[in-house]
Amino acid sequence: MVVLIIIMLQSVGGILVAVVVKYADNILKGFATSAAIVISCVVSVYLFDVTLSLQFIFGTVLVVLSIYLYAKFVPRPVV
Repeated sequence: MVVLIIIMLQSVGGILVAVVVKYADNILKGFATSAAIVISCVVSVYLFDVTLSLQFIFGTVLVVLSIYLYAKFVPRPVV
């Protein structure tokens, strides 16, 4: 059963990445991949009782902060 859940998560993640790449730019693909890693690790903590290291928590904070900054401060077009 666990194997099927992992396969389904990976399949949905692959489809989401393909949709993001088709309709957005490469930077958003990087953010989507980073967010997917963070979400899957958070789910792993609750489902499999995985303990996260300080490095992972620091990386998670950086990913969330970078996504926030990218969405909040949209650069102005150069004329």
